Amino acid sequence: MRFAKSREINGRILSATVCRNGTGKYFVSILCEVDIQPLPHVDTAIGIDLGIKSFAVCSSGENVASPKYMRTYEKQLVFWQRRLSRRLKGGANYLKAKQKVARIHERIANARQDFLHQLRAKWIRENQTICLEDLQVKNLMKNHKLAKSIAEASWSTLHLSAISAGGGSVQLKINLTPAESAVNDR
Repeated sequence: MRFAKSREINGRILSATVCRNGTGKYFVSILCEVDIQPLPHVDTAIGIDLGIKSFAVCSSGENVASPKYMRTYEKQLVFWQRRLSRRLKGGANYLKAKQKVARIHERIANARQDFLHQLRAKWIRENQTICLEDLQVKNLMKNHKLAKSIAEASWSTLHLSAISAGGGSVQLKINLTPAESAVNDR
C-alpha cells in the first residue's frame, strides 16, 4: 500500500487511530510518548490585532495579508455544487460530484490550516508573550454583510494555547469591550 510518511516516529508508540475523510483518504494518527525540548527563551512580546482587510497587524509593525482561499476556489465550488444539485441522489454521477465538492472543501481547509499553523509557529518561536484581542466571533458572524469575510479569515481557529504549552510562551486574551462601545456611541 502506498502512503505518505510526514515524519519519523520517535519515542514509544501508545496508540494509533485510523480515520477516513469525505474525499476517501485514510489518515493514521500515531500517539507517541516523547520528551519535548522547550524552545529557547526570548524576551520579546507582541500584540496582535486581527482584521478583515489584513489578517493581522502586529505591534512589531508586521502586517500579515489576509489569504482569501475561499474566494480562490469559489467559482469551482459553485460550479460543482450546482452540478451536484442537478444529479439524482444515490446515482454514480451524484457520488462523483459529491466527492468533487468534498475535495474542493478539503483543499480550502488544508490551505487555511497550513497558513494558520505556520503563522502561529512563527509567532511562538519569535515571542515569549503573545497578546490577542478576545473577539466574540459568534456575535460578529451575525452581521450578514461581513459574515463571509469573517468566516474566511478564520479567527476562531487561531488558538495559540495548544502549541504554546510546549514552547513555554504565554498567551493573553484582551477584551476590548470599552473601545468597541466607544466606537458604537459615535
